[in-house]
Amino acid sequence: MNFQQLPDFIAFYSIRPKAGLSLGTRLENFVDIYFDYNDPVRTNTTVNTLWVPTLDPGIVDTVFVTEVKQKLAVKTLTNRPNPAQDVITIQLPEGNTAQVEIADLQGRILQSSKVVSGQVISIGDLKPGVYFLKTEGYKAERLVVKP
Repeated sequence: MNFQQLPDFIAFYSIRPKAGLSLGTRLENFVDIYFDYNDPVRTNTTVNTLWVPTLDPGIVDTVFVTEVKQKLAVKTLTNRPNPAQDVITIQLPEGNTAQVEIADLQGRILQSSKVVSGQVISIGDLKPGVYFLKTEGYKAERLVVKP
């Protein structure tokens, strides 16, 4: 696998399939991205089908067959107020319930609670600073604790 690093931390990669694969072979691919001590973030799974390009002079043949098998989590939890001091209220879409974790900047889990949308969580034990609220299937949210 070849990686090429571009500005703004965009990485591209390419593969060379094994010799002898027949036309129509489907190649499935995904990547797990690791940031510090956080859980890996899995990209969408793509499916590419092997084909033979036409070799007609003057004709550019650029057909790519790709399908997305799994969508990335786009649901967002929110916390109010932010910055906060003693307590925060967690809002989840559609009144869902979730296991919410509060992590420090090193990714260490400092607090974990099962919450229902609209529930209040005490953060009085946290030192002033920046933290992240995480839960599976939701985008992480930043939390600022003020003195």
